[in-house]
Amino acid sequence: MWELGERIVQRAGVLRGEDVLDVACGTGSAAIRAAQSGARVVGLDLTPPLFDAARREAAQARTDVRWVSGDAAAMPFSDGSFDVVLSVFGAALAPRQRATARELARVLRRWGGATRRMCAACSPAVACACPSATRSPVTRCSAPGLSPNRSSTTPGSSGR
Repeated sequence: MWELGERIVQRAGVLRGEDVLDVACGTGSAAIRAAQSGARVVGLDLTPPLFDAARREAAQARTDVRWVSGDAAAMPFSDGSFDVVLSVFGAALAPRQRATARELARVLRRWGGATRRMCAACSPAVACACPSATRSPVTRCSAPGLSPNRSSTTPGSSGR
């Protein structure tokens, strides 16, 4: 699982100083890697007991991650709070896929012509995370070795 977190962070191109959200972060495999790149990171999960292990891993990696308890389908963040939204498998396993997809897009920051970045492994939610009402470009990606990279610069396109 730790290798996937690293792959997703690399694929998303997380940069120093960016605001990053790891959705359904679990023990923090992507959140901690993003923090190591110098990003300001929030890990969201519905199961707070996982944060104990995540905090230990983050301390060992000498990183700072803010751990927040919450539901991927109803996130406790303002619209446009994050430059990058990541999810290793959590978005794919969310029981309310459409609500989760709307939330992923909602919390992603909108910038003029710049590309927002969302990266998830094997997540059907990512495929529909750009409802037609969203007019900002989004890049979607999958972790290398799991499935082909699908990028799009227009919401709702298949990326092929």
